[in-house]
Amino acid sequence: LRRDPRQGELAARRIVGDRLDGLDRSAGAGVRVRVLHSVPLPGADPAVRIDHLLVGPAGVLAIRTLPARDRRIRVADPMVRTGFSAPVPLLGHLREAAERASGALATAVRPVLVVVGASRLVVGPPPSGVRIVRDTEVAALADLGDPGGVLKPADIESLYARARDRRVWSGGRGVR
Repeated sequence: LRRDPRQGELAARRIVGDRLDGLDRSAGAGVRVRVLHSVPLPGADPAVRIDHLLVGPAGVLAIRTLPARDRRIRVADPMVRTGFSAPVPLLGHLREAAERASGALATAVRPVLVVVGASRLVVGPPPSGVRIVRDTEVAALADLGDPGGVLKPADIESLYARARDRRVWSGGRGVR
């Protein structure tokens, strides 16, 4: 029997989600990192999705997980190839998801691809505007940006509250 690929995707999302939740718990006094999981993007192609939204001092990050299942990952912007499978325009989908989130939240949202369990990660020229990290490097996401932080604690809480409002993602008015 062939293994259902959705199980691998779900396992990868859980691994990254647990690590991101750990960032919130391990943040220093006065520093908050907030995380939302499985952010809905109504009307979007199913390939355009946000697995995790991180809101912290470094800004807002739209995170997409890629389960590698011990295979080699090759990235040649905008295409991503897992093992010997056909390349898919994953970075394009990720950029679109970040743009949608940016419009919904009225703030800059940076796209991040987290590769889970790759035997090897080969990235050609660095992709424009997309950060690519391994699942073991998730903790570094809290430190992206200026050392002093892009967002202050009140901004983080405000954006997090807005992101939690489902109306924001469905085109409704949401929290103002």
